[in-house]
Amino acid sequence: MLELKDYQEQAVRELKAKIKKQLNNPDVRRKHIILKAPTGSGKTVIASALLEELTEEMPDWYDSMVKEAAFIWIAPNKLHEQSYFKMKNFFTTKKLLHTMRWDEMDHTLDYLRHGDILFLNWESINKDNALIMRESESHRTLIEIADRTQLEHHIPIIVIIDEEHMFAGRNAKKAQQVLEKINPKIELRISATPISQSDQYVTVDRSDVIKEEMIKKDVGVNPAIKSDPSLGLSMNQQLLRLALKQRDLLQKKYAEIGKNINPLLLVQLPNDTKEKTNEEEKLIIDEVKAYLETKDITVDRGNLAIWLSGEKDNLDGIEAFDSPVKVLLFKQAIALGWDCPRAAVLLIFRELHSETFTVQTVGRILRMPEQRFYSDEALNKGYVYTNLSQDMVNVVRDDMNYMSKYVAYRKENLNNITLTAESPHSLVVRNRLGYDFRDLLKQTFKEQWTLNDVNLFQNFFDPKPQNDSEEEKNRTQIVHNRQQAGRFVDFDVKNIVTVIPKDMTIGIGEGSYKAEHKARMARTQGEVDTMFTLFCRNQVGSFAKKDSTPVLAGALMSVMEDFFEIFETDAKRIILYNKNRKKFIDVIQTALAKYKSRKELEARDAQTTVDKFDWIVPDTRTYNEDTHTRVKATMHAMQPFFALNRESNPEQKFREFLEQNDDCIDWWYKNGDSGKDNFSIVYDGIEKKKKPFYVDFVIRMNDGTICLFDTKTNGSDPEGVNKHNALYDWMQKEKEKRNIKLVGGIIIGTNDFTTWKYSPTYVDNIDKTDGWNEFNPQEYSK
Repeated sequence: MLELKDYQEQAVRELKAKIKKQLNNPDVRRKHIILKAPTGSGKTVIASALLEELTEEMPDWYDSMVKEAAFIWIAPNKLHEQSYFKMKNFFTTKKLLHTMRWDEMDHTLDYLRHGDILFLNWESINKDNALIMRESESHRTLIEIADRTQLEHHIPIIVIIDEEHMFAGRNAKKAQQVLEKINPKIELRISATPISQSDQYVTVDRSDVIKEEMIKKDVGVNPAIKSDPSLGLSMNQQLLRLALKQRDLLQKKYAEIGKNINPLLLVQLPNDTKEKTNEEEKLIIDEVKAYLETKDITVDRGNLAIWLSGEKDNLDGIEAFDSPVKVLLFKQAIALGWDCPRAAVLLIFRELHSETFTVQTVGRILRMPEQRFYSDEALNKGYVYTNLSQDMVNVVRDDMNYMSKYVAYRKENLNNITLTAESPHSLVVRNRLGYDFRDLLKQTFKEQWTLNDVNLFQNFFDPKPQNDSEEEKNRTQIVHNRQQAGRFVDFDVKNIVTVIPKDMTIGIGEGSYKAEHKARMARTQGEVDTMFTLFCRNQVGSFAKKDSTPVLAGALMSVMEDFFEIFETDAKRIILYNKNRKKFIDVIQTALAKYKSRKELEARDAQTTVDKFDWIVPDTRTYNEDTHTRVKATMHAMQPFFALNRESNPEQKFREFLEQNDDCIDWWYKNGDSGKDNFSIVYDGIEKKKKPFYVDFVIRMNDGTICLFDTKTNGSDPEGVNKHNALYDWMQKEKEKRNIKLVGGIIIGTNDFTTWKYSPTYVDNIDKTDGWNEFNPQEYSK
């Protein structure tokens, strides 16, 4: 029998009521019910109690048409195994529910019974050739079992999606397809940071979980931190030293109150979407291991554990309070579903460009070991050490891409359309910086900073030394260059110092927290070298990083030597100095833009083919919450609707116009501006280069007419004429091919955007709308 906390009982009651209502709604399929509960609140316990009570009570629901339900539990990675074993233990008393994995099923049975819970690993069903999804003589497929359960035996299926935020990003479309095939009655989506939208929401407040003493009260960032240059340690080593010191202090405090709890220090490598450990991470791993060895903490001694893709040591029994492991070195994957309440200190090595912590990662140190607070308040807090150099610390959610996402879903039963989309196809051109970039960068510095050429060194093929007048001229040029650049660049840089938050307290949910106190950490020359490499890698943008990073680094060194007579060690410090960095970045980005244009011109002649493919309104679409905002738009083809924060005024006015004419419009779709999930055609640009044209709006009217409009204002797009005429040509071909009604082109709002005009034929000017048709939605109503 599960013993629930008050907030857990409340969550079960609310979820049960919502599920009962939706089970008895004959029009509902795949209804989303969301459980949002913070890490450490016992989400699995809540779900277990819910399923047990549903199974026990449903046969006796006197006011319900539905008396039975079966369950499918889907989780990413190996989390379904963890949930399976937990639930198997939970249900040993009443034995109302039957827990099973796919390989344990009796495959002579062709449907799920009331109270069956089938636990599935997401990775086992998201591939087209997955055994579970593939027909065979000896096994029925998951889809066959789901169909027979619901269609033949009339037992509704409730799918529980654990850690549902992990099904966003690059997995969203596949997840949607799998769930469409299963077609459950209800999807119960569970996460500390859910990304789905629904009108059926149950939230467990963090304050209630803290009140029940399940999780720690708050988190301290870099407590009592200070730099000690006399130790000769790198910044990473200094942070590791302080984190270990905090771990040892907590162990002492546990001993003082008679608790045999060995607190665990978690050391996280920089976030990286790649599972494979890269060279920079290997350097950090070696540095961490070398320092820990000086403290007698090693894998061989059993007090260091490793959780990396190619290296796993001392993980068995690590969750036990008395485990000898003091330190665990890991990457991002540990953030999902791992339960180790003795974890108390977290050291996060951040990449230079990273500004966030993630809720799930910080959540690893939030659980209270015995689900109660102690008299010593130091034991009721979590501790984070980090090299994050920001005034604000942002705590954000996780997803598979480690970016925050919004997700929209295509409306059910949408009258979808099929259009022939086009995309220009280029021969592969090597996208990397070449040696010729060095001269371009030098020329850009010369122009932007008003620098003079300097000939410091004698020609290798002309061994004659420079005469006095030549040397004097060069010295004069160097003085001039330093004076010119000295207007906005400080050349007197002795050390690179990283300023990090100190003695800071952050909440344990999403939010931003301001650092009131700072600590200054001096960087060693080795660290400066690494920082400079990372700086160059971050600047090359879309160019291949492996090949382009050393080219940019060498070009910058050449600039510093040839114009200022400043060499490698000092040059790197000057470029990286926080007050100088922006000035260098501005010139670098200008030069990269010029170089990219040069490469595009070289590749222009290679763009000779056009790929064609069928386009429909997609199942799902993800939006970055940093760039989009949720806006009410009931007629949009996908719900909810997310508008671009920098949405143009004509785009905003036109979508408002469409919403006002909802009696004539079946649906409208705000197209994206890249990728094959969005609709595009090909047109010849001003430079005679084939380019993709992503029309702004795709609209299906009530009479079936499809409208394709791109909003503009007079003079806003020099390519507008070419785009409109290419779309007109495309529509003539598409009408004949598919026998459909098509209207569209450039559309311009007039009379303060109360009326909208487009040309029904070719144009040679989009700045004048004389003779254009007015788009009147009433003409397309049934």
